[in-house]
Amino acid sequence: MEQMKPEFLAKLGLGGKEKRRLAGLLLLLAAGLTLLGLSSLLGQRDRPGGAEQTAQPQITAAAEVDEAAALEQKLAAILSRIRGAGEVSVAVTFGSSGRTDYAVNASTTLRTTEENDAGGSRRTTEETRRDDMVLAAGNADPVAVQQSGPQVQGVLVVAAGADDPAVCGQITAALTNLLDVPPHKIVICPAD
Repeated sequence: MEQMKPEFLAKLGLGGKEKRRLAGLLLLLAAGLTLLGLSSLLGQRDRPGGAEQTAQPQITAAAEVDEAAALEQKLAAILSRIRGAGEVSVAVTFGSSGRTDYAVNASTTLRTTEENDAGGSRRTTEETRRDDMVLAAGNADPVAVQQSGPQVQGVLVVAAGADDPAVCGQITAALTNLLDVPPHKIVICPAD
């Protein structure tokens, strides 16, 4: 290895002073890359979207799964009370998660500049828009204006009485009204 260094440097045609400069530059480059790596690792906790922020969406996803399971149990309990349905199991799939719209203070600033010179006149208009989220009094939580739940994509029902077309019709009508789902997205199957 020692023999490769001088040959490589000799091919570059560098003198002693230039070799020292090159070595110093390479050392600075290595130190800079090391500092960049450390700052990105250490700063991960403090920055928005860092390690502490990634835990929040996981909690939200877990809450949505719990909400879906609770909805399925509630639907199964309600549908099993339909005459002739018997024991019922329900599975609901969601196409999109819920959405929350927050209150915003919007302000727009217009600035017009007119310039006249020998070449003619010019008019420049600059528009600046600023949207600030409204925070609740006493804490830093944003004020929600509207919330909507996740959109139901489809429903599967397994019922002991699904062999009876009248029972299937009642289950379909109930789900259509409760979940605002079109009938073609509801599948009803008989249980074993």
